[in-house]
Amino acid sequence: MESLLSDLQTKIKNSEIPVSELLMDAKVVARKLNTKEFEEWIDYELKGYPIEWADHKLIADGKSAIPQYRKIRGSFEYYNGLVWIKPKGNTENEQRIIETYILPEPVSYFESMIKENHNMFFLERIINGKNTKLSFAKTKINTVLSKIRAELLNWTLNLDNYVSEIKNTDLKSINTNKTKNTSSSILFKKNDFLIDDSLIFILSPFSEPFNKICKDYIKPIVESFENMRGIRADDIYNNEPIIEDIWKSINESRIIIAELTGRNPNVFYELGIAHALGKEVILLTQNENDVPFDIKHIKYIIYENSVEGVKKLENDLKQTIKTILKRT
Repeated sequence: MESLLSDLQTKIKNSEIPVSELLMDAKVVARKLNTKEFEEWIDYELKGYPIEWADHKLIADGKSAIPQYRKIRGSFEYYNGLVWIKPKGNTENEQRIIETYILPEPVSYFESMIKENHNMFFLERIINGKNTKLSFAKTKINTVLSKIRAELLNWTLNLDNYVSEIKNTDLKSINTNKTKNTSSSILFKKNDFLIDDSLIFILSPFSEPFNKICKDYIKPIVESFENMRGIRADDIYNNEPIIEDIWKSINESRIIIAELTGRNPNVFYELGIAHALGKEVILLTQNENDVPFDIKHIKYIIYENSVEGVKKLENDLKQTIKTILKRT
């Protein structure tokens, strides 16, 4: 069982392996452990949730049984018989409600969507007798798939805590309550996030020369793109624990920029979270030896901390962000 879990964890961390394949592998483990509730969740993800659970009123009332990570927000329009128009005169809360859909479709449907060349998608539904349309970016679908991948990883890590029990106990007698709460993180309080398409989150040591590089070069490049903004953890001001702020920002960001120079442990911890969530990540380093073997297959930007070096950083970073924004 240890080997089975370890193999599954390795596959989950490989973003090239489709989520649908991971779910089928996880179902084998769930069946062996007799974790019926988790197996039921896997079946819903593979086959889709009942369409009636996606009713807009249930969503507005917070009563939909479909997991919250399948919630997306986009640009809402309705058909007045002649043209598609955006509603006017709504309060901010009313607007948020009508712009939010929950997707009941099977994982295979999402995987087919992200293979398409265009970056915007449309969903049409009848709400209160009106034909409505929600347009949203491909990143929303990528986020749903990333959340499912994270749920699977979360579940396997949770099982690791009980591996000795699995070895010494009849598998069918294991208390499945230990693993049935698949909709909440082990470490973090919140799991219900919406992607902010304008946000780029920067992972960087809080020391020189990285403070200056972030402030004078990375952030200005990010903000040179229309409506885009770059923040680092020390730009967030509230009374939440800093790790909760980082977790939230990684989840909500469209792109992650990670400064690997010096192998800062905090940066690598946060980078691991970003990879587990399937985020678009841009790696920076002044020394290619600071890029671990496990992630050397990911293209990274190498630069020098000099006048010419930061010019190269600015150019390479700008081109990389531009490419990702076009793709997502």
